[in-house]
Amino acid sequence: MQAIIKLITNPTEAFQELRDSSSWRYLFIIIILVSGTFGIFSLKYSKSIIEQRMEARKDAIIEAFDNKGMDGEAEYQKMLENATKIDKKKIIITGISSIFGIPIFYLLITLVYFLISLIIGVNSNYKGLFIILVYSNIVSLVEMIFKGILMTIKGSAQIFTSPAVLLPLEKAGTPLFKLLNGFDIFTLWKLALVAIGISVFFNETKKKGYTVSIIFWVISIIFSILLSKLTFFA
Repeated sequence: MQAIIKLITNPTEAFQELRDSSSWRYLFIIIILVSGTFGIFSLKYSKSIIEQRMEARKDAIIEAFDNKGMDGEAEYQKMLENATKIDKKKIIITGISSIFGIPIFYLLITLVYFLISLIIGVNSNYKGLFIILVYSNIVSLVEMIFKGILMTIKGSAQIFTSPAVLLPLEKAGTPLFKLLNGFDIFTLWKLALVAIGISVFFNETKKKGYTVSIIFWVISIIFSILLSKLTFFA
């Protein structure tokens, strides 16, 4: 446990100590449980964000329903009510999605890192990269605690730790917002830890480790921007 905590204070030394450790399993379970709890906790603070984002699209939504021969205003109100309602079903879905969704997400992200590593010639392996990602996401625990405290204080889930905080909420989902949000403090911190982990676990230079992380970071921003264009509430 001390080595895991040391990932925050002295990551290079921590990864050296954790290279042959199995403690990543326990950390992964903690990450899943805390993520699920955080997701449920943030539900009640996300209502205002949903309302504001839907309000920004209100005219377009009503017009779309009107064009279908429906009562646009009434359908909009139903849509708003369903989107902001917090019930047992939504809580259960949030919890279950964390338990099953997070492992799948990690597996997919690891695959991307693995492919990047192969392309640039890093002598890595899939399992090792997965373990590095788990250890690096100790930052996610810090992030959730930090944002949870701010949510409680502000009474809103509108918490950004990136230059995107300078944009109005209605810009959320736009390419500019996604680009700026890519410079999130916690995201950059995790990328740095992954880079260090790669250099330590696979005896590579830090330059190669950071190259892998930077390529992944660029790909993730591009994907996020493209995805926003396909999302209804972009």
